[in-house]
Parts: sequence; structure tokens; C-alpha cells
Amino acid sequence: MKTRNGFWVAWAAITAGAAVMPAGADVPKLVGYQGKLVGSSGVTDGSVNLTVTIYDAQVGGSVLFQEDHANVPVVRGLFGIVLGSQTTLPDGVLAGTSVYVGISVNGTAELSPRTQLLAAPYAVKSKSAEQLVKPGTMTPAVTVDGSTGYVGVGTSAPATNLDVAGQIKIGGGSPGAGKVLTSDANGLAQWGSAPASSPWLATTGGIYYDGGNVGSAPVCPPSPCR
Repeated sequence: MKTRNGFWVAWAAITAGAAVMPAGADVPKLVGYQGKLVGSSGVTDGSVNLTVTIYDAQVGGSVLFQEDHANVPVVRGLFGIVLGSQTTLPDGVLAGTSVYVGISVNGTAELSPRTQLLAAPYAVKSKSAEQLVKPGTMTPAVTVDGSTGYVGVGTSAPATNLDVAGQIKIGGGSPGAGKVLTSDANGLAQWGSAPASSPWLATTGGIYYDGGNVGSAPVCPPSPCR
């Protein structure tokens, strides 16, 4: 990184947050950022104030996140900070395909060019956490649409709360040939016996009841029509 304000970053590295979390805890929203800061007269020592901004583009673009780090120690030009330690990283910051980090030193103009945030090699596989892929592959088995929350099984573009492409198997209750799904007052479904055959008969013009009281139809059975 270079800039006209007398500082430049010789190198920068992004590392995963190293916080130790208990089992079952959420992933820490912390990202390590390290670099080497060099002034016009050589490497910098002491402390600096840094403003870190994450953008959705290398040039211009929109600000996705910003935080200040005061009195950051610099030893032989080396510094290290943890993004998200001053301001919580919103979930959507790392949702884009490309994001870039801009650094400002002691309130001066932002260093240029910005540093792109890249995934660690094995972290690429974590994309499957949004999709539940088939074991040993990157082929989605279950997909959650990030904008609607719809869940798709066998489809990557679910159109309803649960969109299943193919057959489903429900083992609860007493499944059997000819059984139908029935629901209780709370919407809980289970297998039950199919209802008795309907007394209503169909014709090309409508339906009618074959037990004496008849519905609309252009042709009625011998029983009275109403």
C-alpha cells in the first residue's frame, strides 16, 4: 500500500480470530489484521491511531463497516489489530463475494490500494454451511435462501418456506398403503385412514348427491332433485 501522506504499508495479512470459544458457542466475529507500517524515513516505531474501513469495492463503493483503533503499538513497523474488537462486525459484511479493507493512519488520507479480504484455503468449504452439501462434494443437498429464509431440498431456488423437489418420506404415526395425512388443531400431521367414499357423484356439468337430496347438475338421478 502507498500514499502521499508519508506512510505506506509494506505488507498486510488477514488472519482468523483466535478466540477460544466453548463448545456450542457462536463463531467469534473477529478478524485479525497485521501489517508493516513504513514512514518516509523508514520503519515506524511507537504507536499510531488507525481507522479501518471495509468496502464492497476496491475503488469507491459503499462502506460496509468502520472502526477506530487508538494507540496501536508499532514495533519495527509491525502492528496487529483485531477487526470487530471495537465495533461488532455485522453479519452481512462478509456476505459479499469481494470486500476490501482501507486503512487511515493518524487521521491522514486512506492508504491505497485497499487490501482484499481473502478466505483461508479450508474456509472455502465453509460456504457449504449455508447449503448442507452432499458429503464429500460441494453439491447442495439443502439450501437456505439468504434473502427469504426459504428452505429448498433438491433445489437451489426454493419458492416457498419448504420447497422439496422430489418425493418425501414421513414415518410418524402408522403409515400404510392408502393412508392420508391428517392434522390436529395445532397443525401436527400424522398418517390416518382415508375417509369413506364420498356420496357425491360427478357429471360433466356439475355434481349431485345420490341419496335423495341432489346438488346442481344438468342430469339428475331418479331420486328427487333440489
